[in-house]
Amino acid sequence: MRHYVGIASAALMVALAGCSPDGEDPSTAGPTTAPPASPPASATTQPSAESPDPWEHYIRDMVRCLTDKGWEIDDRGDSYGVHGGVPIAQVDQFDADKAECEARFGYDQLPGPSVSHDEAAELYDLLLVVADCVRALGYDVPPAPSKQAFVEQLVDHPIPSWHPYDKVFQRGNRAEIQRLEEECPIP
Repeated sequence: MRHYVGIASAALMVALAGCSPDGEDPSTAGPTTAPPASPPASATTQPSAESPDPWEHYIRDMVRCLTDKGWEIDDRGDSYGVHGGVPIAQVDQFDADKAECEARFGYDQLPGPSVSHDEAAELYDLLLVVADCVRALGYDVPPAPSKQAFVEQLVDHPIPSWHPYDKVFQRGNRAEIQRLEEECPIP
């Protein structure tokens, strides 16, 4: 389950990647990108008996490919981002380069993650604990949907529709985001 919680968080980071960072020129955005499920095997690194996960080398492949295309990429191990953010004027180019890199390694052809009802229910419970922590730090957290609604939505579409970090991510303040990730981490 820990693996899935990280995936759901990563999916949220991808969904909110267009937020502009705090105190910086609003013409930049700092996307953080993580594998949609678990990290697709590249065209050069096919799944093996020891490593059947087709997403295993996603971060490595994307960091290498985007760096080759001239982007200054921060490799965070389980995710990556553009160092200093992507200027708004270059977002379309970044998106095109990212799509080209994903196609180059076949990641665009792989199915996204699947989530079981039990995994979705466990994530919901974990996010409620995180929400209490976020509120204790003084941040506004949107009300959580019912557990049943959250689970059904997540099983159908594996990007959480509700997350305790939502409002802070939408503001795009990097210092606040970092504070939440440090003080109210998602296990």
